[in-house]
Amino acid sequence: MRLIRSWIPAATVAVLLASAVSAGSDFPSIPAGKPGLYEARNSSNFAIFIARNMSKTPPEEQARLSAEALARPGPVLQLCVAAGSTKVFEQFTGRSPECTASNTKTTDRGFSADVTCGRGASMHLDLVTDGPEHRVLTTTRPAMPGATVKIVSKVDIRWISSNCGALKPGEAKPLSNKPDTVR
Repeated sequence: MRLIRSWIPAATVAVLLASAVSAGSDFPSIPAGKPGLYEARNSSNFAIFIARNMSKTPPEEQARLSAEALARPGPVLQLCVAAGSTKVFEQFTGRSPECTASNTKTTDRGFSADVTCGRGASMHLDLVTDGPEHRVLTTTRPAMPGATVKIVSKVDIRWISSNCGALKPGEAKPLSNKPDTVR
């Protein structure tokens, strides 16, 4: 499976660590979505940690900057999903042979899990579905050195149409670039 790097901010790259052909059996299953075209909108507070020396920023200011960053609209990716498929959605969960999930809790609307990957990267995942047309994935990572605010990335995925247009099932593309295959 190829990663779609052109639209993904640095904070999300850790989530997508080599999303590969198969994942450990300790990952909960993702509910299949309605077939068709989806849009995935990403937001993250990671950039504020790169742009500023957080060790010199008061905790209240860190929280304010984080909230502002998460409220800003981020890049948008279009996804074409085949009937019964979850592969396109799995790329957002960190599923990889290098990653394991623990403290997994499932509900009828999604799951939460702590994920640890080969190089010691760790995060907490929450996937919530509001039916077959909408899902939100939130990842939370520990605060960076000198910071009090945790690193948060959100991907809001919404069904747009039953017609994928030029995209084939399993393909995805940033709205302004050429399609990439995520199979």
